Amino acid sequence: MLANLLLVVGLVALLAGAYLKFAGDPKPVPPMAAAAAAPATATPLTDEEKGLAFEQWVADRFPKRSFELRHWRSDKISGTGRYAESNRDPDLEVDLVLGSNRYPFAVECKWRARFNDGIMRLAEPYQVERYKAYAERTKRRVFIALGVGGTPSAPADLFIIPLPLVGNGTLSTTDLITTHRQSMSRTGFFFDVVSGTLKY
Repeated sequence: MLANLLLVVGLVALLAGAYLKFAGDPKPVPPMAAAAAAPATATPLTDEEKGLAFEQWVADRFPKRSFELRHWRSDKISGTGRYAESNRDPDLEVDLVLGSNRYPFAVECKWRARFNDGIMRLAEPYQVERYKAYAERTKRRVFIALGVGGTPSAPADLFIIPLPLVGNGTLSTTDLITTHRQSMSRTGFFFDVVSGTLKY
């Protein structure tokens, strides 16, 4: 009788333990496993990494069926500050190819996290002069593609400014928004060969 009672008590204890194991609260995760499962905190991007990410975003939006990416400046610099002279030229050289016709232009890519005090510095005056010299030398139209907000790889707003309208490199926020803001309604860039304008 006692043996039967102990057997019943043992069976009940075994079933209760099994129930608690499978239906109870989940076990706490050991600290090492929790640390491994938690995503690592992303380190902030450097200015160079932000610039490259935005250049990649711009380059990816020129449809391959119509646009040929001729050159993409690397902006590499040595530890002593040496760099190729071509780094002074706009980031991207692009050709729109329509049959046997080519329409060349260049794009300098800039990304900014936000507008500052109603103005936006696109480039230093000496950079603007270099871009003008490049345009004259290569006979390519030059545009500044400016991404603002969001992230460099997914900007909230896009502005395209033809080089002749860049002035000394600084434009007002009002001018940018009213004149150069892109609707971003297309799937990629469009170059109007009649007006010579780049749109998105």
